[in-house]
Amino acid sequence: MADTNLMFNLAQEFMRIGKQKESVELLRKAAGLGHIQSIQIVQNIDYTKSLTKQFPINPLSIVDNEEIDQEHIIGNFIELYKKDIFSNLSRLQTLNNGLIPDEVTELLIYQTIDNLIEYKTKSLDILPFGVIEQVKEQIKKAFISVYIDKGYGSQIIENYESELMIRIWESGIVEKTLNYMEKLDNKHFSK
Repeated sequence: MADTNLMFNLAQEFMRIGKQKESVELLRKAAGLGHIQSIQIVQNIDYTKSLTKQFPINPLSIVDNEEIDQEHIIGNFIELYKKDIFSNLSRLQTLNNGLIPDEVTELLIYQTIDNLIEYKTKSLDILPFGVIEQVKEQIKKAFISVYIDKGYGSQIIENYESELMIRIWESGIVEKTLNYMEKLDNKHFSK
């Protein structure tokens, strides 16, 4: 059993440094030798792959499975999201000489998807639907606490929630999100 624990730990290290293929190979070997955690992860990977074959337009590799959702509970990132949202709203306001509600909605959507991409990358390319809900709720709470123009706040939140659930399935959303965030970070943002 010690060898399988070593394999599992090495697989985690490979994943941490971005060597996904090597990580999955080690997890499969450890699972074949009966390592419980490896078996569960391999089952999740195989389940995700089967869903991807059934639903080819799933750019974020979203998995809707209660068991997987229970294994993926994120921490409280509201304070971090507040800082990011405030900073990004300030950039957007400076770049566009003001804030337009549709642009604020767009910012929240891309910021959420950017966080989802990061989570997916760090979790064996699995994005449980429950994580989407958790991130969405935390982003919403963070936004409500930093957005000053309360007149448009509820409209922005309503549009954000409905549009986000459409955009996460959009072909090319990963590239669009990364491009948007890069433009915003480099202050080269325009319509």
